[in-house]
Amino acid sequence: MASLAWYETLGYWASALVVIGCAGEAVHEFTSWFGEFDWWRKSGGKASALLLVAALAMEIPIQLTTNSKSGIIIAFLRDEAAREERNLNALEKPRSLDSKQQAAISAAVQAFHSIPWDASIIPTSDAIDLVQQLAAALKKGGWERRAVPFGFKLSNGDPIVGLAVRNGTVVAVANEKAAEWGPAATALAKALTDQGIPATAEKDPNLDVSAVHVLIGAKL
Repeated sequence: MASLAWYETLGYWASALVVIGCAGEAVHEFTSWFGEFDWWRKSGGKASALLLVAALAMEIPIQLTTNSKSGIIIAFLRDEAAREERNLNALEKPRSLDSKQQAAISAAVQAFHSIPWDASIIPTSDAIDLVQQLAAALKKGGWERRAVPFGFKLSNGDPIVGLAVRNGTVVAVANEKAAEWGPAATALAKALTDQGIPATAEKDPNLDVSAVHVLIGAKL
């Protein structure tokens, strides 16, 4: 931006010199102004013409460079605007898994059969829909859902889910279970990410050791 401003300033100076050159030629050819100066009478017209030619020679590359830099900046701003629009659309679009995405997740976690898991969510409609869709996928993948000790039920017959007080989606295991369940947590996080639900796998020394914990917080 600073470089562009510098070239724009040069362009203004070149334009000013063009005006001065044109004015000098006009004054020399059509008026008797400054006639008392011998230098002006003999060389004023030539000097004005040379100034005009030099200013025009400066103005062309300056304008080309300014246009080039402006184009680069405009392209960058368009890319940034498009990225922000995509981010906004992603925030507005509810998180969900259709039947094909659920099947892909089931296939991705089937190698880790009989993994116990529970869920904690932020109580929003898209988080509720997502955990229910994920539960269906993990059930087909052979995982075993557990209830958390304290929380709330989404519907009759469903295990109790906890309250997630964090952002994003995380698949977490206790440190003591990292060797046993860590690969399964990583596989599930990757499967979710592959299906458009960004997720990370983590280990935490403060987590309960009875299950893999799926935490669905606020959208990032």
